[in-house]
Amino acid sequence: WPLLLDSAPFDRERWSTPSTQAAREAWATALYVAPGSANSADTRAWVDAVRVLHASVRRFELPEQRRPFVLAVDSDLSEAHASAFQGDGIRLLTVVPVEVP
Repeated sequence: WPLLLDSAPFDRERWSTPSTQAAREAWATALYVAPGSANSADTRAWVDAVRVLHASVRRFELPEQRRPFVLAVDSDLSEAHASAFQGDGIRLLTVVPVEVP
């Protein structure tokens, strides 16, 4: 589901055209890396999965309707993985994990 990039109230008439919709939307997903597992096989597999998802979206998305691709990550993401994502054109959004008691 596309993520709205600003917090302005939604005005359906104003944002109903494809060009303005694309300007306010983004593809978004999240990746959690468990502490101490930055270089594990599981983490590498999930990193690859996100990169393949991004490449697939870009392959089929029309250039004039291209939306940002946002990846929500926690602070345990390694610099190497972050650099790979950013090199692919993925925007990283660092979030604080919610701990449920």
